[in-house]
Amino acid sequence: MPRPPKPFSLPILLIRGLRHYAAVNLAVLAAAAIGVAVLTGALLVGDSMRHSLRALAVEGLGEIDHVLVSDLFFREELADELNQTGARVTPVVILNGAVTHAQTGARANQCSVLGVTPSFWDFGEIDPDWSRLQPFETILNAAMATEIQAKEGDEILLRVPRPSAVPRDSFMGERDETVATLRLTVVRILPDNGLARFSLQTTQLTPLNLFVPLQ
Repeated sequence: MPRPPKPFSLPILLIRGLRHYAAVNLAVLAAAAIGVAVLTGALLVGDSMRHSLRALAVEGLGEIDHVLVSDLFFREELADELNQTGARVTPVVILNGAVTHAQTGARANQCSVLGVTPSFWDFGEIDPDWSRLQPFETILNAAMATEIQAKEGDEILLRVPRPSAVPRDSFMGERDETVATLRLTVVRILPDNGLARFSLQTTQLTPLNLFVPLQ
């Protein structure tokens, strides 16, 4: 009688199976490697982006630790009263505005208008010689100046919404003279670092900042 075939051992079956389906196995291995590489790259990019956003936010805030934001105005003297308690406080008015170059007509929308006092600059390393600024003079950061192609000595038209205690879209809201226009002279352009890029929004884009005396 013929002998029954000798059964294959499990290792031999595995080796022969891998050899027979080598092309399929290599394709699966390549797909798995690509998937791991994509996931690893995404994690690295996400971590790098978070680090970059945090670094930009911290740079733009300088030594500022806390910000109290109100939709309505409060007394400027409140900052002085808090400073007497040992805290370092400065009042700031932040508005969204539109800027137009008075000579060329170049326009920038959605820029940040910051009304500040000399104490604002104590929270950073920039010294813009703020005490010499006159009421209708302004300082721009480089991004704002580039956007409207402005240089020192140029005049710009600033348009900001007039404050209202009642929302304008409500029945009791005021609808006349909703925008105020100021003609300002650019006396200085700051590089886009430190408090010159101050913003309460977390973004990689450099904010278009315009600084004017708080009064």
